[in-house]
Parts: sequence; C-alpha cells; structure tokens
Amino acid sequence: MLEVLQLTPKKFTKKLFLQLLENAVTTKEWICTGIYASRAKDYANPFRTMLYETEQEMEKVVGKLSENSFIKQQQEELNKFTQQVEAVIAQYK
Repeated sequence: MLEVLQLTPKKFTKKLFLQLLENAVTTKEWICTGIYASRAKDYANPFRTMLYETEQEMEKVVGKLSENSFIKQQQEELNKFTQQVEAVIAQYK
C-alpha cells in the first residue's frame, strides 16, 4: 500500500489507515452496485428477451434477478466485509 500511495512508513498514519478502510468499503459497495446493474441489463436487453414469449418463461430459464446467486453472494460478502471493517475501526477509535 505504501508503494501504491507513494508513502514512507512514517507518513502512513492511523487516520490514513482508517480512511483507506472506509474507502475499501465504498469500493466494494460500488462493485456490488455495478454487478447488479450489469445483470439487470441482461434482463432488460431486447435481444435476450426476444428469445422468450413472456417474462415468466425467461425467469424459468435464467432465474429471477432478485434470486441471482452471484448477486446474493456478493451482497453477503459486502455485509461481512463491512462488519469486519467496522470492527477494526472500532478498535482504533
């Protein structure tokens, strides 16, 4: 991290560490939002939807967006990661 931020060990402060943790949570939230948006586009894409007569038929074949296992997994990981970061931040405050 020091190399990426071009810092010396002396400049890596507690405040910076806590800020980086918060940024990591924000980044993970952004990734989860992007995953959902990307998958949602698949469900709205006219070239994909034209293969099915109804939305219900499409859901039977590809599943419901709200039940997508990858999206659920990422959301669970986000929740766990957020809790871990909050626990670390609480130790340093």
